[in-house]
Amino acid sequence: MYTSHKGSSHRLLPPLSIGKYGGDTDNWMWPRHTGDFSFLRAYVAPDGTGKRYDPANVLLSPIVWLKVAKTDLKEGDMTFVIGYPGFTTRYRTSNSADWNLNINYPFSIKNYKEIIALLHEVTKDDPEGWLKVASMENGLANVLKNNEGWLQG
Repeated sequence: MYTSHKGSSHRLLPPLSIGKYGGDTDNWMWPRHTGDFSFLRAYVAPDGTGKRYDPANVLLSPIVWLKVAKTDLKEGDMTFVIGYPGFTTRYRTSNSADWNLNINYPFSIKNYKEIIALLHEVTKDDPEGWLKVASMENGLANVLKNNEGWLQG
């Protein structure tokens, strides 16, 4: 299934259902079902050293690499926990809360909406351009929804 960008039925994009299961574009709501992953290819000089782009470069074939576990973890298995460490506003002052409620969040929400609208406008007939800004729009939509939630809360 391919999904088109709004307003452009001729664009074929990668399936959005992988990363936007249920249509949610962010991670501020539960349950969250996304497919956040990346596949990267590294190319090196034929002798294995790093080198700028060159048609003679070859795909890196490392001797050792990290592998994704295919079975449940066992006691003592090495694990990596990666992600944003988070923060708290538990000790925020009333002045800070007032500033965010009445100035910061409303301004930011308006700003994000304007930028998203601008991205749609400048790429409405440009499939390649849209692909270049799609990640930016998703990020803006993510923080927009977060700010709207903070304001509503």
